[in-house]
Amino acid sequence: MSGQACYHSSFHLRLLSPRYWGQWLAVLIMMMMAFVPLSLRDRLAKAIAGWMVNRSFLKKRRLVIRCNLERCFPHLPDSAYDQLLRENVRAFCQTALSLGELLWCSKKAQQRRIRIEDDGRLAKLKAEGKPLIFLTPHTFGLDWAARALILAGFPLSNIFKPTGKPVFDYLMFKSRTCQGGLQFSRGEGMCSLVKSIRKGYSCLYVADQDHGMASSVFAPFFGTPKCTLPTMGRLAQAARAQVVPVIVGYDHHAHQFVLHLDEPLVSLETEELASATQMNQAYEQLISRFPADFMWSLKIFRNLDGSRPYPCPKSHRTQMAG
Repeated sequence: MSGQACYHSSFHLRLLSPRYWGQWLAVLIMMMMAFVPLSLRDRLAKAIAGWMVNRSFLKKRRLVIRCNLERCFPHLPDSAYDQLLRENVRAFCQTALSLGELLWCSKKAQQRRIRIEDDGRLAKLKAEGKPLIFLTPHTFGLDWAARALILAGFPLSNIFKPTGKPVFDYLMFKSRTCQGGLQFSRGEGMCSLVKSIRKGYSCLYVADQDHGMASSVFAPFFGTPKCTLPTMGRLAQAARAQVVPVIVGYDHHAHQFVLHLDEPLVSLETEELASATQMNQAYEQLISRFPADFMWSLKIFRNLDGSRPYPCPKSHRTQMAG
């Protein structure tokens, strides 16, 4: 994009240093998995998930997942929480084993892996030609959502958050920009993102995490006050863009990633609490469609009620207090 600085990651010989060989081994496994038959790979992912779910190294994650599920769906029986947890780990494994496809499989192969459920909305939005912000939650298939939109003719610009693993960052950057996408660093701020949206790029807006009280307001999320960024309405106003809620989930029967689009949000709020509430309501509808695919291991209630530390699930409070 002429005249606009973007985040860039390129290959350097230092990435071949022995300190990164573990990362390259993981990349090799990803590459091989990209060409394993889907039914076999999904069965493998299910088996890995079944082994992982009760391992001690997932103990803290299990507690966070259980806590989040209890707060968001307080009326479910214990068996339903356990089932959702198992499905959540399975969705993670199935998606993780698929990521190599985004780098090494053809466009046609990727398109066969994607099913779009939108009642013709994408075609209508493309015909209208207006700037778009796709509001989406943190699901395991987030990169597949981006690829689905790019293949449908919506080039994306986004903020790139490095993982601290240089090999993975390089390949992630390559995957997200291989078909014309733009990536900005956090240091470049939102202004660059807004300018790119005005110039025809779309944006995947993922703002469901707890970013701290300094920049957030408390808005209800599945009935619990949650520290929420209040910027969606102002961002859309600055970019002169429509906001379209989208979510991606995995259909393990069809071996496809399903991209679902809701109707564009109308009467976007710019007042902070109203904007945060409107965004959380959209997130609730999206997550309820694919609850097993949401990253429940995120500490989305880190600043619950403004002061308390992250709470423990009811079933573990006595154990953790002892």
